[in-house]
Amino acid sequence: MNVIWEPHPTFGYIETVCIIWFTLEFLLRLAVTPSRIQFIVGIMNIVDMVAIVPFYLEMTLAMFGIDIASLSDIKGALLVVRVLRVLRVVRILKLGRYSSGMRTFALTLRSSARQLGMMGMV
Repeated sequence: MNVIWEPHPTFGYIETVCIIWFTLEFLLRLAVTPSRIQFIVGIMNIVDMVAIVPFYLEMTLAMFGIDIASLSDIKGALLVVRVLRVLRVVRILKLGRYSSGMRTFALTLRSSARQLGMMGMV
């Protein structure tokens, strides 16, 4: 028996709303920053970009009629898209600005980045 797991459509809508919100917030902060270069190279701003870009990459591919499943023919392209989709989880780190618990979680991730990197390579 072959079971196909599909996420509930509501999660897709929630994701879209969150990405639009994060994008608007990012663009507003970019518009009012005194130094755009320093803003873009800031760690949390890089996290924001890494969290936002995969959504728009997938949307762009879909607009050009390229299904992510069809990218499996192109070696490496599917892997890149999968990695970018996984990196969307980084969005959670944005909540660290508003929650001391999330800040502690982010600091824990930062302090164990080397071990996590090794685990990711495995």
